[in-house]
Amino acid sequence: MPVMENIRQGANSPIMKLLFGAIVIVFVFWGIGGQRQTQTIATVNGTRITDTPLQKEMRSRAGRMSLTEPQRAALEEDIIVQLIREELLLEEASRMDLHVSDYEVAVAIMDDPSFHDTEGVFSKKLMDQALQMNGWREDRFEADLRRRILLSKAQQAVIFGVSVTDAELKQKFMTEQTTMSARWVMLSPDLLKDDVPVSDDAIEAVLATEEGKVKSRYEAEKARRWSQPRKIQYATILLRTDLTEDQGQVPEDQLRTRLQGILAEARAGVDFASLARQYSEDLTAARGGEQGMRREDQIDANLAKAMVDAGKGGITDIVSTPRGLLFASVQELKDAEETSFDDAKRTIAREIIAEGELAAFTTQIATELLEGWSAGAPPTERLASLGLRVQDAGPFSPTQPKLVGAGSSPALTAALTALPDPGVLGTPFTTSVGTVLVEVTSVEKPDDAQFEIIKPMLKGQALNSKRQGFFLAWLDDLSQRAKIERHYMPLEASGI
Repeated sequence: MPVMENIRQGANSPIMKLLFGAIVIVFVFWGIGGQRQTQTIATVNGTRITDTPLQKEMRSRAGRMSLTEPQRAALEEDIIVQLIREELLLEEASRMDLHVSDYEVAVAIMDDPSFHDTEGVFSKKLMDQALQMNGWREDRFEADLRRRILLSKAQQAVIFGVSVTDAELKQKFMTEQTTMSARWVMLSPDLLKDDVPVSDDAIEAVLATEEGKVKSRYEAEKARRWSQPRKIQYATILLRTDLTEDQGQVPEDQLRTRLQGILAEARAGVDFASLARQYSEDLTAARGGEQGMRREDQIDANLAKAMVDAGKGGITDIVSTPRGLLFASVQELKDAEETSFDDAKRTIAREIIAEGELAAFTTQIATELLEGWSAGAPPTERLASLGLRVQDAGPFSPTQPKLVGAGSSPALTAALTALPDPGVLGTPFTTSVGTVLVEVTSVEKPDDAQFEIIKPMLKGQALNSKRQGFFLAWLDDLSQRAKIERHYMPLEASGI
């Protein structure tokens, strides 16, 4: 006989009332739609996962929210991963020979607050109403409930042996509650590369044997490093054509006629800066239309050509630009410059050699600086000669060292969370941006009395955190060893 029928017949019996209170599960009800063709979204060790639970969970989580496509894709991906993990967990439950009895299902149903009346007593009438309202068939409801209890049992079996010792707890407390300060030096590759000693003979050897490599780098850097585009210093007078009627826009033909008159005055010798201050509608009007010295590639192409044609000291014709009509006074023209390969090749060869020896040189400098620093103070003169400086940091938590600009280093974080006494850390740390030398200047630790006061609360938090971490790691390992095939990917997750 189905569990629901048993509950209906015996809900008010003394025996069934004694069963209340063992497990509390809060249910989110899913509506059951009409018949349709299901789609396989994944298989786990040969077991199909269809889109039916995906769509149900999407309705449950998203509700009436308006989601963007990226948000919807991310939610779908989360649910699919969850469904895959649940299937893996169910397989493990079977392997561990775990089962859910009718008794456990009954207790879970009768403990569900959704089925309780105002006095907190189970009501089969409320249960029937809830199932009907949410479109649940009794057999499906029971099967889903049994499945969720089984998942919970399997999870509890996995994490049962996870515990937290007092020593672990105290270490965690001390690490999280300790604050420290430090001073540090960043050995930046960009700063040190010019200090790497490179002999003339080494440069000549590279040019003799690897000139092709040097030439390739020259060509790759030519536009950015070895070429300087033409530069023009100029001033302009602008009448804008990008205004709206409400802003007082004048027809373009009228603006052009007006600007032609101003151009005639400028070419007749009237001071250009005075004309700009009087007529220009550009923000530079107050400074006489001065635009400064600019690279040709930073200037409107039509205007740049007109200024080159006008030459130094000349005044251009009227030019149409996206902002309006203008003409310019050309004050200075600097021709484009290019460093030849012959002039650049020794510099490039030296850089290639220095890059190859930079790591060893950095290690050498780090060792030298640490030896001097350990004697009592940072070697300021040597640091200055290398263009390096000492920076202060803190107070901060050792779990999140705030050495701004130093980059991230798991090894440095590990060294600090070991709660060292003040002093120079005896090893350089490689970070995401360079090499860091660190001196811990102060350490403030909590006392044992503080630990004993909050130990009971910490233990529960730490145990839950450790169990959750262990369970997720266990699931990830299980996923790696399973045969999982994805047949559907949300658009954003698939990169489409």
